[in-house]
Amino acid sequence: CDGVSDYDADGDGFDSADFGGDDCDDTDPTVNPDAAEGWYDGVDQDCDGASDFDLDGDGHDSALFGGDDCDDGDPAINPSATDVPYDGVDSDCDGASDFDADGDGENAVGFGGGDCDDDDPTVHPGAAETWYDGVDSDCDGASDFDADGDGGESSSHGGDDCDDTDPTVFAGAGELCDDVDSDCDGSLIDEYGDLDGDGLPDCDDDDSDGDGLLDDEEEVLGTDPLNPDSDGDGLLDGDEVAASTDPLDPDSDDDGLDDGAEAEAGTDPNDPDSDDDGLDDGLEDELGTNPLAEDTDGDGYPDGDEVDDGTDPLDPLDPPEGDDDDSAVDDDDVVDDDDAVMDDDDAVVDDDDDSALTGGSNPEGCDCDTSLAAGEPVGMLALLMVGVLLRRTRPVRIR
Repeated sequence: CDGVSDYDADGDGFDSADFGGDDCDDTDPTVNPDAAEGWYDGVDQDCDGASDFDLDGDGHDSALFGGDDCDDGDPAINPSATDVPYDGVDSDCDGASDFDADGDGENAVGFGGGDCDDDDPTVHPGAAETWYDGVDSDCDGASDFDADGDGGESSSHGGDDCDDTDPTVFAGAGELCDDVDSDCDGSLIDEYGDLDGDGLPDCDDDDSDGDGLLDDEEEVLGTDPLNPDSDGDGLLDGDEVAASTDPLDPDSDDDGLDDGAEAEAGTDPNDPDSDDDGLDDGLEDELGTNPLAEDTDGDGYPDGDEVDDGTDPLDPLDPPEGDDDDSAVDDDDVVDDDDAVMDDDDAVVDDDDDSALTGGSNPEGCDCDTSLAAGEPVGMLALLMVGVLLRRTRPVRIR
């Protein structure tokens, strides 16, 4: 009859929860709805039914007691919360840096890191650079249009670097004696010579003078590797070697014509008499005869024979007067002046002595018949004598 509830065994003023009350432990007077909660001791002192390991009541036990709440004193911080980057608070308790918004493992440049784009997880220090896309993927600060890192952007993307794969090639680089345009000025020559004009510097050109012979070959032959026509005959040294003429002798066949002149004329620079007429090509050039025609004037006699005989090889009406091989008149057939010319007394018939042609009386002392029979050709003898008188005394070629 003490007046105390028969359902409040611990006398804390709260009936047992087992008998319609709200005392979750009616054996402990320190446990009741009015008691102060003692966190993280495993006892629900205030009998609210909540976890004794969730101080901030955000539904997540403290990470210190087997839970996942990284800050059990702030209900806004728990694995279910939305993280706010760059505020220094790991709101979602994921353990990642609050300064790495894209989660690529690199803090943003503005917050002590090296990530130049913290919105793109493919952009960060150490990422593979993709050239010429306009993105500095590896955040090195260099131009995305300078793949070789020589400071010059690719000429294919508005720059002046003619080879963006070679760091020794860029506008302003020193030109070397090779086949690379190191300074990107469009020329391999610069201060180096280019004797043959082939675009290669002489110091890097196997055929410095462009004559068709390698410099090493010219050294063996004795020709000048810096002069395409060593003997000055108008032919390249290489062409002379190919034609078997002498690149060190301007007139290989010694006919008086330079090899170049013969090549232009079509004569043989290795044959002094190309048409085999007995005259060297050079002499024919001086005379005006054709060094490719044995008989320039077409009179049937080789030019050489005409020159030997003193006749004009350019005049078909002036052939040689004698030729051992042709049907020239023999010495015995030549009528000597002394034989051909008759004395006036023998050749001329005296007007008064008409008996010679008329059949008159015989001359005194002659008892022979000197008269011509009727019908005989009276003028035959006279014509014969005139013809003899008119014959030339030099040999005559019978054609």
